[in-house]
Amino acid sequence: MDIFKKILTFDTSVSACSAALFDHNGNGTIIKEEMPRGQSEALMPMIEDVLERSQCSYEDVDCIVTTIGPGAFTGLRIGLSVAKALGLSLNKPVFGVSTLQAIAFEASESAKVDFKVLVETRRDDFYIQDFSMEGFPISEPQALSVDDIERNMADVKCITGDAVDRFLKLAKHEKWGVFTSVQSPDPLIMAERLLVVPELFTRDVEPLYLRGADVSQSKKQYRVLEG
Repeated sequence: MDIFKKILTFDTSVSACSAALFDHNGNGTIIKEEMPRGQSEALMPMIEDVLERSQCSYEDVDCIVTTIGPGAFTGLRIGLSVAKALGLSLNKPVFGVSTLQAIAFEASESAKVDFKVLVETRRDDFYIQDFSMEGFPISEPQALSVDDIERNMADVKCITGDAVDRFLKLAKHEKWGVFTSVQSPDPLIMAERLLVVPELFTRDVEPLYLRGADVSQSKKQYRVLEG
């Protein structure tokens, strides 16, 4: 992995919008706002604000990092589109990391046991993945119901993520432990980990969808014209 001196990183995959500039000396500037929608209008001004506060230009950026999902369908498309456009226009490498892994990075800083990351699907199920206490994945990411999660809870009973509150209201098992509540990825931690564990990132920055988008069929009846 090259030593990137300045890393531009951002996240729009959940109910927040954040951007940061991190340098290899450990300095960083971050802007983060909770928002269920509106990332398309907020992201670019946020990036420009981060660069201005850091007294840097786009040309100073050595690489770009973004989350690739799972998460909100529209938010993912926004973040990935901006990352690809910047990478192409600046001729800089672009790296992706899963939203679950990005949350695990921060959670691992206080974890004393293995844990599950739960991310909102805004439906009946949850995006979920198990991680070691060091923040390395020990299962594949999935979209599971509460019953399926509890049926396969095994020894991993600690949970974190933005879906924890809803999950606990639905869960029947009483032994779940919430050791920390990380609501969304931290772009500064994402950048720092790129330099330490690059194998957890991908150059294939395509959206990670664990299920299809919500699409309903129109009930309107249409005439069929015979040829």
